[in-house]
Amino acid sequence: TGSANCYAYGAGGGGGGAMAPGQNAVATCSGSTASDTNYVAVGSGGAGAYLLGKCLGGGGGSSFTNDTMTINTVIPSTATPCIDPNTSTTVAGTQSGGGPAAASAVANSGGGGSGGASGSTGRGANGVVIIRYFSMTMNTGHSNVAGSGLVFGYDAQNPASYSGSGSTWNDLSGNGYNATLNSASKAKTNGVNSMFFDGSSGYATIADLPATINWSQGFTATFYADFESTTSTATWGRIIDLGNGSATNNIVVARNGNTHNLHLEVYTNASNHSYCLFNNAIVDNAWHHYAIGLNGSDCFLYIDGVQSNGTVDRENIVNNIWQSPAPTVETATPTNTDRPLSYIAKSNWADSPYLGGIRNVAVYNRGLSAGEIYANYLVQANVASPTINSLSYTSTPIGASYRSGETITVVSTWNETVTVSSAPRIPILGLSSKYLVYTSGSGSKTLTFTYVVNGSDYAGSGVGLTANSFDTSTGTIADLSYNSPTYNFSAISVSSSQKVGKLTVDMALALPGNATTATFRQAVVITATVSAPGKVTFMFQGKPIPGCKGVPTVSSGSITATCTWRPSQHNLVPIMATIAPSDGHTASSTSTLLITVAGRSGNR
Repeated sequence: TGSANCYAYGAGGGGGGAMAPGQNAVATCSGSTASDTNYVAVGSGGAGAYLLGKCLGGGGGSSFTNDTMTINTVIPSTATPCIDPNTSTTVAGTQSGGGPAAASAVANSGGGGSGGASGSTGRGANGVVIIRYFSMTMNTGHSNVAGSGLVFGYDAQNPASYSGSGSTWNDLSGNGYNATLNSASKAKTNGVNSMFFDGSSGYATIADLPATINWSQGFTATFYADFESTTSTATWGRIIDLGNGSATNNIVVARNGNTHNLHLEVYTNASNHSYCLFNNAIVDNAWHHYAIGLNGSDCFLYIDGVQSNGTVDRENIVNNIWQSPAPTVETATPTNTDRPLSYIAKSNWADSPYLGGIRNVAVYNRGLSAGEIYANYLVQANVASPTINSLSYTSTPIGASYRSGETITVVSTWNETVTVSSAPRIPILGLSSKYLVYTSGSGSKTLTFTYVVNGSDYAGSGVGLTANSFDTSTGTIADLSYNSPTYNFSAISVSSSQKVGKLTVDMALALPGNATTATFRQAVVITATVSAPGKVTFMFQGKPIPGCKGVPTVSSGSITATCTWRPSQHNLVPIMATIAPSDGHTASSTSTLLITVAGRSGNR
């Protein structure tokens, strides 16, 4: 149900890099700098590496001129090409991995890549790229967050997790640990759609977590939350409290008292428990992504995908005795036992409920890697609406206009990958109550919408699109974090290149020089100029003029047919012409020219 991805972290002259999806390896990059007597140094790089269609990494140092630093300048020498391992083709470099040169730059001093040191020779350190390989799944049709070891996952924005109403918050892990909401509802908190908990009666009860869950590999909780301001009565607000009553096998992630410290505690019983306290990790009234856990070696905290470098207090309590000295690492892991009293935003003690928004939360029975945490951050903390980069007609009619059975196509490109549910559509300007309906592209940045013309459709001036005119009553579009789009795009005016239906042929009749008179019984050429090919019949008094029935048109700059006529009647006479179009797109047309026929001068 998932897909494989790689995340890479690099250091040194080669900068960051990555391998192709589906590979698990360790690679190295090297880099160097170049200098000349013009007091300019430019970092060049080792080969970049290929990830998700882009060539990343490369670049051994920054460029600088006359002591003015330019960090990570992207120029041909720093954006080094790499090879797509799937096709063996060369991919142009897109990012530089260079770091800064020395603060007091001189001609021969260049910066190493990220993590590399400056040196008088200008050569950066070798870069080591660590490839972290993992599968990602959430059983919802989208490979969004780390899936291995996922115990439960809830997402207020994902309709598969929360429909928008009711008290059930569905578990996306596939394990069936659904939560029941109590006095909590989806709302926009500080600009973000989330599940809001009021600090009073709002919380969610998680289904019984059985003893069959194996926690021996550790614990991780990742969540996107907005801790509201604390008060003297709003203390120890829980993100989660998994247990069987107070001080009974609890796993607790909470605010520590009414401080800004984030608290992770694992209980066996009231006499035996361990905790890690991450000081000043919480920012009130601001959305942040947190990943907190235990991996068997120590506790850890990442904020917005980056490991916290703040101070950590660790304590072990054994038989009610606080161990001294306090441990420098925390190796405790939760016990494997039944936890029937487990909550989001509520404590198993008499503490205040959590006050604030929680957009999503995922809990694992292992310690996640840095790469997995960063992947979760990218998905769980993505609250920006996808936007349309461009939208345009990409089809043209076979002839002068679209006829019955032909397909009109519009393509939209987006700033990020989007997915489609059912069949959203776009109203067609120029065809009343007709729509371009989504047909393909879900899971990419390009969506295609089509409409098949039927026999009754007619838009003689062409069709276009009204600005911002998506109709989502028949289907929806969202990004991989389930954010709904901003449907902003410019109007497309109706165009003669996008005409629809059978069109009447334009036809004009004329004598040479646009004369309006002819001479009795003297030959004169009548020219029919038309807008579509076909056969023209010229008539006088309702009958075809001899030799002028079904005259094929010719194209030479314009489309014309001619008839030579000898007038046999004086005074004002009408000449009529009809065309039978040959392109199948246009309807027959008729035109009339009034000519004054004068008598001949001189004797016969």
